Amino acid sequence: MEGNIDFYKHAGFDLASKLRIHYHGEPAESEVPYFLAQELIPGYWGNREGTYCPPAGYFVAESQPEAFEAYEAGFPPKEKHLVPGQLPQFCQSCGMPLTKDEDGGHNADGSINFDYCLYCYQDGKFLQECSMEEMIDYCSQFVDEVNKTMPKPMTTEEYKQMMRGFFPMLKRWRNHGNR
Repeated sequence: MEGNIDFYKHAGFDLASKLRIHYHGEPAESEVPYFLAQELIPGYWGNREGTYCPPAGYFVAESQPEAFEAYEAGFPPKEKHLVPGQLPQFCQSCGMPLTKDEDGGHNADGSINFDYCLYCYQDGKFLQECSMEEMIDYCSQFVDEVNKTMPKPMTTEEYKQMMRGFFPMLKRWRNHGNR
C-alpha cells in the first residue's frame, strides 16, 4: 500500500497481524506497519491464520527495470487519469493528495507522472534536492491546510511525527532516506 497510513486507519483498517494475516518474508509475530487489512464481514475470517504472498511478478519493475520496460513496450501506450470520487493517491515525495490530473508532476517527455506532485517533480526530475527530514520540515508549514480535512486538529509537532511515520514508506524515501 502506498500513501498515508493514518488515512486508512481512520477508514477502519488496522494492522493485518491483528487478524493473524502475515506479510511474506516476515516472522509471523511481527507487526508490519505498512501492511493493513480490514474484515468486511465481522467474524468471517474466524481467527484463521494466513500469509499474504504477492505474485512473483509483482516486484519485476523494481528488480529488473529493463526487462519490465521491454515487456511494457509490447502494449499500446496507457493513459492514466485520476477519477473524481476515487480514493486519492499521494505524492510519493511529500504526501500531498493527488485528486486530479493537474496535481501530478511531469516526466521528461511531458507526460503526467502520477507518483509525484507538480510541486515535487517536473521535467523528469525532482525540483528540490533534500533529505527526508528537510522535506518533513518544509511540509510542516502546511499543517493548517491539512487540519481542514482532519477530525481533530494537529499541532505542527504532531504533524511532523505523523509524517516521520509514513514518509519512509513513500517511494522517494523508501530505500534512500536522504535522496
